[in-house]
Amino acid sequence: MVSSEVDFRHLWDLYEQRRVADDEEILLTHVPVDNKGFGRLIRMLLPCLDIMVYPKGHLEEAYDPEFRPLSRPVWNTARARWKPFQRLESTQVESQRIGPCH
Repeated sequence: MVSSEVDFRHLWDLYEQRRVADDEEILLTHVPVDNKGFGRLIRMLLPCLDIMVYPKGHLEEAYDPEFRPLSRPVWNTARARWKPFQRLESTQVESQRIGPCH
């Protein structure tokens, strides 16, 4: 369930504006919010999804013990990324700025 407006907008940008190509896969990572001092309702409203677009097969390569990329930093750079606390206005800018990771 997506309860944060920021997370929803990031996913909307991904699926409705950027689109996902057939040769890409989406990786979602849950980034827990520091819950000290926050009530449960407030925590639910905070963004918590780190959304990354990689070439198809990226996750399998990450868990393949025999896989050795030529350049790990280049291999590990997402084609597009939306971070939980990224400002809403800059979402599309960052997703367009990051190029292919081949």
